[in-house]
Amino acid sequence: GLLAGVAVMFYRIERRLTFGIAWFVLALLPVLNIIPIRTMYNDRFLYVPLVGFCMALAGVFTLVMRNRKWSTKVAVVGVSSVLVVLGSFGTIRRNRDWQSWEKLLRAAIRVDEKHSFAWMELGNLVVAKDEQAARRYWQKAISVNPSEWYARAKLGMSDYLEGRKLIKEGKVKEGEVLYEQAMEYMRLSLVGAGTDYKQGIVHVCIAGIYTHRNEIDKAEDELRLALKVDPLCLNAYGELANLLLRGTKAQQKEAVEIIVKAHRLWPANHLLARK
Repeated sequence: GLLAGVAVMFYRIERRLTFGIAWFVLALLPVLNIIPIRTMYNDRFLYVPLVGFCMALAGVFTLVMRNRKWSTKVAVVGVSSVLVVLGSFGTIRRNRDWQSWEKLLRAAIRVDEKHSFAWMELGNLVVAKDEQAARRYWQKAISVNPSEWYARAKLGMSDYLEGRKLIKEGKVKEGEVLYEQAMEYMRLSLVGAGTDYKQGIVHVCIAGIYTHRNEIDKAEDELRLALKVDPLCLNAYGELANLLLRGTKAQQKEAVEIIVKAHRLWPANHLLARK
């Protein structure tokens, strides 16, 4: 409202000011989150609006420079210099955040501690070197945004992989406890997953638990669901083929068809070629 008033007031006096304000507002409108946009860094959204801002600023300086008092002109030059210096320092500081994905994620969290997507991605980034830290970040993502389904899924998948490892080592009871925990996390995560293709790998992990329990029909259902939501889920093709190869001749025939289809999608995959 204030900007519109200023633009109308100075339309006849300095049209560059009016045009710059209009440009700034119209270019900014689509990215004001009136319709929510899920994004982690928004710097690029200001590139086009800033052109209008600079036009408006030039219009203001033109108006002031028409003043005959030298003191006013010196003040304008001084303000301009300060703005340039501050902008330069801001750019240098922001460039440091862009040195790595981790620094950018941590910068986003500094600005907004409730940035669930940044917490989740930070967990994904560090999981290979520090799984406990990753779990803390995923739990933080859920605490600030309970609808962050994939963070919950990652916790479940982490428990599943650890449980599978324990079972292979002969620690069956400990592994099955983790399987129960994993199942709870993953089932809850799928409630808010919508049509996100990433739920495909979640169904594959759930199928792994059912296979361990010898609930083959349930495992098969989960793997078919995985392929339904993510037709490019390689793990689902492989696991479903393995299950079907244990069954009837008709199921074995379907398993071969699945392997052939998967091999067409990933001709370079040596595991599929072996099957």
